[in-house]
Amino acid sequence: MDAGKSIKLVRSYSHIFITTLLGVIALAEGYRLGMAFENESFIAGPGGYIFIIGAALTLFSSVMVVKAVISRKTPVEGTSEIAKKAQTPEQTRRLKQMRLSFVLCVLYVVLIKPLGFAIASIVYLASSLALLRNSLKTTLITCAVMIPVLYFGLPAIGISVPKGIFGF
Repeated sequence: MDAGKSIKLVRSYSHIFITTLLGVIALAEGYRLGMAFENESFIAGPGGYIFIIGAALTLFSSVMVVKAVISRKTPVEGTSEIAKKAQTPEQTRRLKQMRLSFVLCVLYVVLIKPLGFAIASIVYLASSLALLRNSLKTTLITCAVMIPVLYFGLPAIGISVPKGIFGF
């Protein structure tokens, strides 16, 4: 494999490797936090949520790696520059939504500490649903259902989440 092809391969799949690395770090940190406290299981403690997110990231990233190895193609292989630039309006809209969704994820992570997990989650959920063009009615119903789950459901099953300035 020549150097140009290697660089192209790394650029094409760098997001998968970064996501896998973050998943493994979250798994290790969730396990470490969970074992630091005496609970029935490490999932029920403060590291449980982090561990579950890490497991999901690692699992989905691993699936993407397996698909890439099986197909043996880079995402841009066989696509000319002209074809890449000739996107339909729908593709452009979806790309914009994807970028905004990433920004919402970053804002969500930033807001968890000051606002707390529950409030930040509801803000993120409502923003994501609006971004996906759900109706106001659907967004309000979904948020109304999730509020009791976040405030009462998670503590009821022993999952500890960060509390914000309002104490919840």
